[in-house]
Amino acid sequence: MDIGFWAVAGKVAKKLLQILAGDEKGRKFLGYVIGIALFIFFLPLIAVLGLFGWMSGETIELSYDEVYSKIPSEYRETIEAYEDELSEIDRVFLDNGLTLTDASKARTIFISCLVGKESEEGFYQRYAECFLNQCGDSDVLTNIENTFSVTFTEQERLQLENLYSS
Repeated sequence: MDIGFWAVAGKVAKKLLQILAGDEKGRKFLGYVIGIALFIFFLPLIAVLGLFGWMSGETIELSYDEVYSKIPSEYRETIEAYEDELSEIDRVFLDNGLTLTDASKARTIFISCLVGKESEEGFYQRYAECFLNQCGDSDVLTNIENTFSVTFTEQERLQLENLYSS
């Protein structure tokens, strides 16, 4: 009785596959069914690798020299031309208890829109205060806009937010 059942089930399955494979929509359906079945079958493996893949010991480490070498030459020249100013930003920010992330963000903003303002009296301290005095109504970029008479487009705000969000 058990053998007869499987023989009938096999014939039915064979006939069903012939019907499905003979039609374009049937082949599409079979492809989806097989794809979903394979995904469900491999899902535990995908989950384990996703959760514990970091344990493989492979880490990606980028040195400053590697990153710096990939920067286009015109930007490298700008950074080199303002190295003293960027170092002063770092010093003042650290003296005011700001983080390295804040100093990095400040360097980026300085290069992008504040070059030339460093000659203003008290520039570095006022710049640090833009980061120190942020509150709910007044974020860093708004403080910089008000202090140094510059404006940031919405796209620039989003780019900086994406770069330096924690």
